[in-house]
Amino acid sequence: MANGLLAQNGGAQEFAKANPNGRLGRPEDIAGVVVYLASRAGSHVNGANIVVDGGEWLSRKVPRDVGKDEEKAKAKL
Repeated sequence: MANGLLAQNGGAQEFAKANPNGRLGRPEDIAGVVVYLASRAGSHVNGANIVVDGGEWLSRKVPRDVGKDEEKAKAKL
């Protein structure tokens, strides 16, 4: 969906390299999920987040200080 923006501003190759699949997503990647959800096989799926990003979210590292602000806020209560 952002391929046009990447083409305009650059950086597509870097994003593709960072993805475990080694490429950017394509419309047919989303279409496969839509077909599944619209089919009988997906009839019992509801309220789910289905991530279609080629595994990119798995490769992201969580910063060590995640949640520190929340801990500080709770300590003030």
